[in-house]
Amino acid sequence: MSTPSPTESASQADPTAPNGAGQGTQPDLDGSNAATFTQKQVDQFVERRMSREADSRKRQIDEAGAVALQAFREEHGLDDSALGQLAEFRKKRGVEETELAQLRLVHSNKLKELEAAQDAGSAQRARLHKYLRDDRLRNAATAEGAINADQVATLLQARVRVLADDSTETLDANGEVIHGGTVADLVASYLGENEHLRTAKLEAAGGGSRGPTNGTPAGHDLTTAEGRRANFREIMTRAK
Repeated sequence: MSTPSPTESASQADPTAPNGAGQGTQPDLDGSNAATFTQKQVDQFVERRMSREADSRKRQIDEAGAVALQAFREEHGLDDSALGQLAEFRKKRGVEETELAQLRLVHSNKLKELEAAQDAGSAQRARLHKYLRDDRLRNAATAEGAINADQVATLLQARVRVLADDSTETLDANGEVIHGGTVADLVASYLGENEHLRTAKLEAAGGGSRGPTNGTPAGHDLTTAEGRRANFREIMTRAK
């Protein structure tokens, strides 16, 4: 039997050697010849080696995990029946958690609906309070002989506040509550300080009242602020 050459021995010793690897120049016994491989062949060598090592590590980990699991089961007395009961418990608990999440969602939606209804109710209540405030101011202004009751109501709306029981309180010029004050008192006081906003009336010498010709002593235009002021001054002059 002939002795295998160095090249054949190297090829048999390395099972990962690619086909045709022997076609390159192999090192001889005295090391005078150098082996040559392409980069692709080198990458293949490395990839196969890493794959084998990864598979080996995975098998070791799986085996160690199986051993540890068996030891845990034996330590705590967990046979297949106990593990089945545990799986069933976890399944049931998952269903209960799903139902609880659904109930929470329903509760959250109901709470949002309630908050929306409360907001709508608050908005409606605010509109009612605005109506009550303006209506009471207009009525008081009309009773005090205001030329334009809506104008007086607009001027005084910031000084009247409607409370939760639909009663009203009045405020002074500084925003402080006037205790015991009424809307009628507020309007009367305001028109007393701004007589040009009132309809002009003349008192006869013998008592009673008489209307001036064309509504004014000298035909002043009461639709303008200046006309009302002039009318007021003339009334005060005649009253002296």
